[in-house]
Amino acid sequence: MMTSDSIVSKVENVAELLKDRMGVRGRDLASAVKHAGRLLPRRIRREAQVLIEAERLAQNPRLLKMVDFGSVDHAFRACVQYLETQDPVQRRLGTVLSILGGLALSLIVVFALVVVILLWRGYL
Repeated sequence: MMTSDSIVSKVENVAELLKDRMGVRGRDLASAVKHAGRLLPRRIRREAQVLIEAERLAQNPRLLKMVDFGSVDHAFRACVQYLETQDPVQRRLGTVLSILGGLALSLIVVFALVVVILLWRGYL
């Protein structure tokens, strides 16, 4: 049977993985998931909510009896499995390439606009 300490350790483990792999800030799992927002798939956000609720219930020994340990274990495995597949270097590289792509597109549009204006005015 799971204890409140094992639930808390699982929640802390997922929060640490979320901070390390996704670069999300937050003092606990609830705030980290809130800051992650759409970076996390909906399914993983739901699983994280199961862990957050279990941690809240585990703080009281009487409410600990209400925790479904099977769903907590499943949520923990799902979150860890997803977060371990995330590569922080690839995420940063994708972000940089996205910014550079947008910048390049803007420059092409401005250059084309300048050429059209020069043709329209008769300078080319």
